[in-house]
Amino acid sequence: MFLLLMLVFTGVHAAVADSVVVDARSNRGSSCSGGSDYVSKNGVIVTSTNATMGQGDVYRFYQGASVTVSSAAGNITKIVFVSPVAGKDKYGPGNFSSVSTGSYSVDGTVGTWTGNARSVTFSAGTNQVRAFTIMVYRQKTADGSTPLRPSLKVGSDTPFPLE
Repeated sequence: MFLLLMLVFTGVHAAVADSVVVDARSNRGSSCSGGSDYVSKNGVIVTSTNATMGQGDVYRFYQGASVTVSSAAGNITKIVFVSPVAGKDKYGPGNFSSVSTGSYSVDGTVGTWTGNARSVTFSAGTNQVRAFTIMVYRQKTADGSTPLRPSLKVGSDTPFPLE
């Protein structure tokens, strides 16, 4: 109990998850026929080099497209794609052929990425990938604030030379 009180009084915050659900039925991009497109919700941005994100009830990420999920508030720890089709069947979440960081697995109609990054890029390699929703889980502090990245202010009074 003493340790818990010390943590509270010293301002140490535990990390908890914050989630954002990007839904194709309500969060629309501008493209109805392919090309680069994006959607944004609550600090989460999903961009693609070749997609239809402004029509129908699913996002369509075309074969060969790069899909980047990024967060302006806290690192991403998990991304879940919910697709209308299972596995590596045409349009399924198993058609992402590579990911820039972390690990990606598929179970039926659900593709799940796990890791810890501000931005993650997927490649739709073998077929088009479709998704009803993209759920993004971000690291947040217990008080709901965004974890701060350390920064260094450099000025004329910097005590060491920068090369």
